[in-house]
Amino acid sequence: MAAGQGQPNQRSHVSAMTINGQKKGARGEREFASFIREQGWDAIRGCQNAGRDKSGHAAPDVLCPDLPIHFEVKRVEKLQIRKALSQAIADAEPGQVPVVAWRENHSDWVAILKMDDLMNFVREFVISTQEKEPAPERADSTQNEGY
Repeated sequence: MAAGQGQPNQRSHVSAMTINGQKKGARGEREFASFIREQGWDAIRGCQNAGRDKSGHAAPDVLCPDLPIHFEVKRVEKLQIRKALSQAIADAEPGQVPVVAWRENHSDWVAILKMDDLMNFVREFVISTQEKEPAPERADSTQNEGY
């Protein structure tokens, strides 16, 4: 068989997949930045020059200046969770919580983070709400009869 006959060009197929993946990733980053803005926070798509900013530091996919979070955005159907979280951990600056923001087609955004980081958020939330609001009074046990 003559060269170039019978077999599709594997290289152009891979390139097209890579380009489509990059476009979907960029779309996902814009979509997630919009989601964060809808929640009331400033958010912009991060510097996308090989994932680095001008000083060579790892750039988050979505930058939220008011949040101490490094967002690694994934807009895929099948997520390699450990690989994505490892990337977020490696790229996060000191003081930033590494979070993978993930969304499949026709689904809500999901946050993936280490359990220690989640518990720290919960602890801070509980402490801050306890300082602002008095604890609710316990209901009299007679009010719950029959349950």
